[in-house]
Amino acid sequence: MITDELKRIKKLYGEDMMHLCRSLFPTILDTPGFLLNVLENVIAPSHSFANDIIENGLENEFKNFILSFYKKKIDISDSIESPFDLMKKAGYTLYECKNEEDIQKFGKYYRDDEIICTIKRGNRLKRSYVFFAVRDNVDEIKRENFLYPKRDDSYGTSVMSIQFARGAVNNVLITNRYNHTVKDQNPDCTLGNNLERIIEGLTVSFEKYYGFNILKPSINPDFLSKYMFYVKANNGKYYSYNCEFDDVYYCENNNIVDHGVLYDKYANNKERYLLMDFYVLDMKDKRIYVHDKYMDDSFTDSINSLGKINRISIQKDGEYRLINMILEQGNCSIKIDKKNKIVSYTNNYVEEIEDNFMHYSDIKEISLSNVLKIKDNFLPYCSQLNSIDIPNVTEIGDNFLKQSHYIERINLPKVNRIGNNFLVGNTILKDFNAPKLVEVGYRFLGSNNALKVLDLPALLFTDNEFMLNNKSLEKINIPNIIYIGSDSLKYNQNINVDELVNKNKRIK
Repeated sequence: MITDELKRIKKLYGEDMMHLCRSLFPTILDTPGFLLNVLENVIAPSHSFANDIIENGLENEFKNFILSFYKKKIDISDSIESPFDLMKKAGYTLYECKNEEDIQKFGKYYRDDEIICTIKRGNRLKRSYVFFAVRDNVDEIKRENFLYPKRDDSYGTSVMSIQFARGAVNNVLITNRYNHTVKDQNPDCTLGNNLERIIEGLTVSFEKYYGFNILKPSINPDFLSKYMFYVKANNGKYYSYNCEFDDVYYCENNNIVDHGVLYDKYANNKERYLLMDFYVLDMKDKRIYVHDKYMDDSFTDSINSLGKINRISIQKDGEYRLINMILEQGNCSIKIDKKNKIVSYTNNYVEEIEDNFMHYSDIKEISLSNVLKIKDNFLPYCSQLNSIDIPNVTEIGDNFLKQSHYIERINLPKVNRIGNNFLVGNTILKDFNAPKLVEVGYRFLGSNNALKVLDLPALLFTDNEFMLNNKSLEKINIPNIIYIGSDSLKYNQNINVDELVNKNKRIK
């Protein structure tokens, strides 16, 4: 049977999460609402949360974390007195406030300049369960009799607001009658916020009669940030993030956590904004831009160079969404996953890619069929790319895909010059075609351990560490080479560098 609680979990965290909760927490689910409260107070809505847990093998860590909030409820018996009866024994009458009108009734007990915020500002019931405890002889305890007020003295504790935070953990806050006129003593920590200092057994009594979980959890959700990409915001919730730059985390569902502070402008207006990695698509004003104005990234330039966006459409593409943009001078498309993470980009009109293109992206596929020139730092830290289509490029700058690990083939039929650190560290590259390549920079194809054959018939010049540490290379064809930099083909036992160069040519 799927309960209302499980339906709500499914809506907020996806069907996989609902099934995971049914499997891991059959006992806890017998306490209606408890599990949902824990999740809502700790984890921001995310339909990928269950998958993140399972993929990382963290079911036990997640289970222990939830169990840390859970404390079995003891059946109410005649031997356990209610909070109202216990407070009567302690000399108080306890009142439960069920609406704002109930709260306002207690304003009469406070001096005008000492009225607590619960009464003065209102709306406290939205985040707390509110009770007031009034001492039976309250009328006999006069404010003027206490020339040197102390937070926990007879007047201060003659009227107390006892509040329990709503949510999975109902932390206690006890506020005294003096409010903030008590110097150097926190009025919201009367009696140390310890119910037992009012009367023994009051903590358990509130827990049993109201189902409160007053104890703090014994386990922190460290696994969320240690093993998975989750960051904690100032509201206490953890958010699944796609990327990070300078302590700014770009999260699922249009949220941003900026130096620990939740920035939810885009999340609160999803009809207008779509946050994709570092980029914001404004569907009302029809523009795309980088959220952090200090971030140097040319991805949006590749779109904006085609002129004004005339139309934006978004459609389902299996488990992805495809965003199509029609511009004044062409069109382009972006594919995003469930977390709004960019997985694919196609732009067959842009001709030049500026520096720092998608500097920290994890895109998987990219097609720029009309691009002629790519400047420095093109996807330099992109480790997930497995498909690239740039057939017309003639010039490539430094740090092109220098951290790419999944490119098996790359075809560059028109390129004639490539800068430093080209495809360094790609361990599975098997096929490289660049028949017109004339000059390459430092550490070209360094540590590419799968490539066995390299045919560069037009190559004339290489900088240092050309094909360094490529131990699998068995055959190389560079018949027109004039200049090879130092430490080239080092640590390769199959290729003799001296034999590559004619006697009238030299090796650096």
